Amino acid sequence: MKLSATLLLSLTIGLSVQMMAHSATHNSNVKSSSKATAVNKGKKAGQRNVVVQQMRSPPAATLAAGHDTVLESGCLDSEKIAQIKNRLQLEMPTASPVSALQASPSSPCQPYSVAVTTPMVRNALALIAPDSAEGQTAALMFSRSAPSSNANPSPLQLPTGTEALRQITTASLRPEGVDLQDIPAHLQWEVDLIAKQMVSAVKPEPAAHHLRLTLTPDSESASEKIYAIELIESATGNRAEIAVWLDRIHVPGAYFSMQGVDYERLLWKSPVQFTRISRGVGPSVTTVSRRVAVKSRNKAKPRMVIRTLKVKGHHIGIDFAAPIGTPVVAVADGEIIHASFNGGYGNLVIVDHGEGHHTYYAHLSGYAKDIKPGTLVRRGEEIGYVGSTGFSTGPHLHFEIRKEGLFIDPAVKENKLKFWTLDAQEQPQILARLLRLQMVQSQAAVVSRLSRMD
Repeated sequence: MKLSATLLLSLTIGLSVQMMAHSATHNSNVKSSSKATAVNKGKKAGQRNVVVQQMRSPPAATLAAGHDTVLESGCLDSEKIAQIKNRLQLEMPTASPVSALQASPSSPCQPYSVAVTTPMVRNALALIAPDSAEGQTAALMFSRSAPSSNANPSPLQLPTGTEALRQITTASLRPEGVDLQDIPAHLQWEVDLIAKQMVSAVKPEPAAHHLRLTLTPDSESASEKIYAIELIESATGNRAEIAVWLDRIHVPGAYFSMQGVDYERLLWKSPVQFTRISRGVGPSVTTVSRRVAVKSRNKAKPRMVIRTLKVKGHHIGIDFAAPIGTPVVAVADGEIIHASFNGGYGNLVIVDHGEGHHTYYAHLSGYAKDIKPGTLVRRGEEIGYVGSTGFSTGPHLHFEIRKEGLFIDPAVKENKLKFWTLDAQEQPQILARLLRLQMVQSQAAVVSRLSRMD
């Protein structure tokens, strides 16, 4: 009995231990299973909370190959005539005013201007006719198009009102730019950008140069507009570079350069003073979290949940990172055709520049005063302020250039808008403007010389 009692006690204890072990194992399995179920539910819930949106981006625009134009102007002399004729490949008629000028110069400065295109579309030389009647100024243009080898002379209409031009000479340049204090506020944006590009392209010693800004009255407003911006060597007065403005009707005008610098591309892709370019054109995935309302099964009112949006597509613009509230300007003259909220773009402004060209300014925090559809804006005019609205991951300006709805990447050198090219038919206008500017400089030099003699 004692043995049986002892055995029974051992069996009871062993059975209890087994039951406890089984219970612990069962509880452990239940906990592991519950944990795995919770993780899987979490994953499924996480997957449910991620919304993938495929954006259908427009294709890239196909742009026709353009040409580059280099300008020149100054005072003619025999040596300069020979150089210009060789560069332009112009064969002047024997009895041309150039020949007469070469034989006997009529004044200390005989103004001229030149346009050379690459590849050659038309090269041209414009000059003041030496035999102009007293009190009158006549000009001629000699041009040669690609198929022709002879110089074809034609009368050149000079702009009137040279006395209306006003010039501002800045102080010495600094590596970081130009002092804008004396420059009208509405022109400071483009003057600052062009001055910095001039210094960068020509690589002069900044302190040894200054800017000469020529302004003319704006017929459409009470303010002035830029006629030309020149980089001048302070010691000699020689011109190192020029950006001369060309007016156009119905489409934006443009700056053209003595060095062939593409100032228009610079201005068209500088809508804001940015800290960095955070993203350019190319494939992209943007992930943003948004608090959205969803329907509830048991409640009449929707509940608010956090949804993660993954927007996939082709990024067709440039993102300029900048603090919220940074002013955004129109990159060229145009008409506002949209100024309101637009889905992933957030607060969006669209400017129509003519002939199917539009610029987009997205994720704005707000709009400038009087910016609404139908408003005409000028280059450099404030149209809004940097924000983070729509599908935005942080404060920046999303900027696009489009042609007929197709996007253009302005960072690609081959992509050149029609506005950025000097058409052969526009050569007389730009050459006449250069002649007029040179005449003003020559007259100022004569006055300065006479004043020193007195």
